Amino acid sequence: MRFGAVVAGGVAAVVVGAVAFGYISNRSGERDPVLAPPSGAAFNEDRALAKGPNRGSFSVDGRSVAVIDRGAVALAQGGALKAVSPPGGRVVDFAWMPNSQAVLVAEGPIPTGQVTVIDFAGKVVGTARLNPSIAFGSGYGMSVDSRGVNAAVIAVDRDAIGGNERRDLAVIELTTGKVTRLPTPDLDERQPVFIDDNTVAVLETADIEGGGVARVVAVDLGSGTRTPLDSRATLKVIGATDDGEVVVSERTADNRERVVTLTLAAAKRKVLATLPIGQRAVAADPQARRVLVATDVNVASASGTIIVTQLRAVDIARPSAGGGVNPG
Repeated sequence: MRFGAVVAGGVAAVVVGAVAFGYISNRSGERDPVLAPPSGAAFNEDRALAKGPNRGSFSVDGRSVAVIDRGAVALAQGGALKAVSPPGGRVVDFAWMPNSQAVLVAEGPIPTGQVTVIDFAGKVVGTARLNPSIAFGSGYGMSVDSRGVNAAVIAVDRDAIGGNERRDLAVIELTTGKVTRLPTPDLDERQPVFIDDNTVAVLETADIEGGGVARVVAVDLGSGTRTPLDSRATLKVIGATDDGEVVVSERTADNRERVVTLTLAAAKRKVLATLPIGQRAVAADPQARRVLVATDVNVASASGTIIVTQLRAVDIARPSAGGGVNPG
């Protein structure tokens, strides 16, 4: 199936097969992070997911969590993982569609020439044939805009001599499959997120082999203008809020990770929380109230004890006016 576009009642939507994707925005001093209440029954009673996956993200409505598990996209339900795409597949990256009921999937590392939308029944409801075809490598981040019209991805090339990867921001028009690459030959780019439908934030690093410092920039997709945000010691971009703030993880002087929001319009930054040693931020929900973190845990195996990753929800919400934590 191909993607098609429709505008009804002044609301833009994307139709994938017979499924219409729409979006409604509904956003509602640093504090010690605490375990979050379950979000959409994704987590178990310990606010954790099944051990193994180290990559995941919150849905647009903040109620669900999906992960990459053994080459497949899986939906978290009560801590267990239900495969959405075929188990044992080649999924290297995914992004939530605006309706929070389907995901855009990229396979690799060998280019397939397409991206696919899969709903939570495991049905392929749309495919965009890429023109020109690009590779996604092992996956360096994807994001879909609020209309479901464009996807921001990282296109990967590998040098013929030496085999070094080069990563650039690219935009896929899901209605046509057209790919527009925004090349930056001297920069390594990853983890794009839409700030709004015309602006993408991306983590860029200059001279990565020489230990270059990473920074977050906002890229205007119309003009190509790149505006640095007030990021410091940035490790990764972990999300964007409904209000257009970019959520990042930064390294502290004592080698912990702090969660920070960055704002383009006023060049503001706000530290939300500093995670305990051993916790690594993976993704933030669209209200920047909850973070998915990864920790290393020991698991018994036939060959002895091995170390695997476990994802867990941590609440970083500011206290509400009544003194409690904003409900999830």
